[in-house]
Amino acid sequence: MKYTIPEWLKKIFQETFGSDFEEVLLSLTRPPKRYYLRVNTFKINTKELIKRIQEEIKVKQDEIIEEAIYIEGYEENELTNHYRYVVAKLDAAESTAVGADLYRAGVLSIKNANKNDLVNIVTQDYAIASEGVLVIEPKDLNNIQRGLVVKNIKPKFKLPSIRSLKAFNEGLIYPQTYPSILTVKELEPKENETILDMCAAPGGKLSHIISLTKGKAKIIAVDKSNNKIRKIKETLQTLGLPLPILIKNDARNIGEIFGSEFADKILLDPSCSDLGLRPRITFNIPEKDPKIYGKYHKSLIRKAYEYLKKGGILVYSVCTVSKEETFDVFNYAVEELKMEPLEINYKIGDVKNNYIEIFNPLIHDTVGYVIFKLRKV
Repeated sequence: MKYTIPEWLKKIFQETFGSDFEEVLLSLTRPPKRYYLRVNTFKINTKELIKRIQEEIKVKQDEIIEEAIYIEGYEENELTNHYRYVVAKLDAAESTAVGADLYRAGVLSIKNANKNDLVNIVTQDYAIASEGVLVIEPKDLNNIQRGLVVKNIKPKFKLPSIRSLKAFNEGLIYPQTYPSILTVKELEPKENETILDMCAAPGGKLSHIISLTKGKAKIIAVDKSNNKIRKIKETLQTLGLPLPILIKNDARNIGEIFGSEFADKILLDPSCSDLGLRPRITFNIPEKDPKIYGKYHKSLIRKAYEYLKKGGILVYSVCTVSKEETFDVFNYAVEELKMEPLEINYKIGDVKNNYIEIFNPLIHDTVGYVIFKLRKV
C-alpha cells in the first residue's frame, strides 16, 4: 500500500531523524515485532507468571527489565473490501486494526450497510482497518450513545489475544509499550516517598509505580475529567491495586491543595501530539501544531518544579518526537528553571547528551517516544 504523507508531518520527522525520516514514518505503519506485557509484581513475580502463562501462550522475559515480558510476532491479514462501510474516528479505527471491537463513541457514520452485514471499518479517508459484522440497525445509530456497533472478525493486524488470557483476567499482566515501562523504571519510585503523577489516565504508569512501591508510597494521581478518573479506577481495580489519592483537576491547580515542595518524585506524561503511535493505517491525520503542545508542556513542568522538594526528581515522557515537545521543553527546564539534567539509566534508545532518550521506531522497533529526567536543585 502506498501512503501519502503530508508535508507538515514530514517536516517534523525530518527535523528529528534527518535523511531517514521517510523510512521512520513508514515503520509506523506496522506493529512492533515484540508485543510487551508488564507483570503485576504486586501480585506475582515474573518467573511464576511465565510458568503459569506458558500454558496459554508462549512468552519470553525481556533481557533488561525484569517485570517486562513479550510475545513475538504478528500477522498481517489481507482484507476484503465489502463496499459497506462504518466510518470511524481515527483512534477508534486504529484500535480495530489490532483487534478491538468498534463501539458507538468511535463511530462517525454508516454507509451502504444493514444490520448483520459484513462491513469494513474505515477512517474518514476510507483506509480499511478491519472487517466485521454490523450489530445494529443504521437508523438507530443517532439514537444510541454507547454500546457495540461492529463486532471485529478480521483486523488488519492479528496480534495476540491478551484479553482472553486467564492471567489478564486475574490482573496479573498489563499490556504496555516498552518505552512506557522504562519511563517508570527511570523514575525509580520507592516506598515511603511522596510521588505525584500529574497526568495519570489511563493508569498504566501509575499502576507500575504502585506495584514497585508495594502500595507503601504516598501517591497522588491527577487528571482533568471524570471519564479519565473512571479509567484510572478501572485500571487499578482490574490489577487489584490500592487506590492512590485521586484528584479530578488540572494538575497546574493542585498547589491550592498541597502547597509547594511536597513531592519527592513527579511523573509528567502529558497529552501530546501522539505522532509516535503505531500502527498507523493512514497518515491523513489532522494537522497538529507541536508549538501549542510545547507551550502547554512548559506550563506543566513549571508547576512540577514548584511541587518538587529540593533534590526531588522529575521524569518527563511523551509518545511523540517533535522538537517543540522534547528538546525545547528540556532546554526550558534546564535554562529557565535551572533544573539539573540527570543521566538516563537504561540507555536503550538513542541518548543525546546523556540526558534525552529518543526511541526511533525504525531502529528500536518501538513507538516514537522521548524520556528525560531532571532534579530540582
